[in-house]
Amino acid sequence: MILSRQTRTFTRVVDEHTLFVTDDSVQKVREYALEIEKDLVLPASVTSDEMNETVRMIREMTGITRTQLNTAARTLTVRSTEENVALAQALLEQIEQPHGEMMLEIEILQVDATRRTTWVSHPRRLREHSRSLRTRSSNSSRHKRTEPY
Repeated sequence: MILSRQTRTFTRVVDEHTLFVTDDSVQKVREYALEIEKDLVLPASVTSDEMNETVRMIREMTGITRTQLNTAARTLTVRSTEENVALAQALLEQIEQPHGEMMLEIEILQVDATRRTTWVSHPRRLREHSRSLRTRSSNSSRHKRTEPY
């Protein structure tokens, strides 16, 4: 590889005894570089718009031009050099995060607007409190005492 950079040539290993050497130009590299094809799964993309957006990002970031999207199977087939395919797979793992879920626990509270001080209580406690107030008021009306101030 160092020799290739110094001589500005593109090399490719053909077999254990043969090395292919040519000019290091974009056209020659495109023509003779080894390419692989790989199917990548799009697990988190739900709609076709999300899948198309993911494909667009991968194409722009990696420079891969040969891609095929299968929305029914939720897969993306990429064809490029081994380095670009590995980069596309790493990007896809970062991009395709599952959608977050949120669980809300809601408690409905009642506010007593008839009192001078406003307070909030859980409905069950409010019922218990109102029962105890009724019990106290009925007991106090039966046993009225007059006490000096």
